[in-house]
Amino acid sequence: MHETTAPRAPISVRLTDDARHLLSDLATSLGVSKSAVIEMAIREKARHEYDSDAWGYSPEMRARIERARQSRDIPGVTEEDLQAIAASDEPEAAARRLIAQRLHG
Repeated sequence: MHETTAPRAPISVRLTDDARHLLSDLATSLGVSKSAVIEMAIREKARHEYDSDAWGYSPEMRARIERARQSRDIPGVTEEDLQAIAASDEPEAAARRLIAQRLHG
């Protein structure tokens, strides 16, 4: 079964000389077009962003959040606090800030 690809719209980008040479070298070494290299880079960046965001909703993170919520060592943690942590761009850093705030005022 073949996947169909959407027609590609033309796009123009400006690159420095160094970036142009790097793009050319990557395309040659991978045996693909320069457009394919750019598309792969964008997809990889998007996947990384998705993976980073999804981490906040992973079972491990949800379990850690639930343990924090039930902890007697960290007083005053609310459901809103936990939702803010899960929605944060950096949930681990947000959790550390909340813990420091609750423990040290």
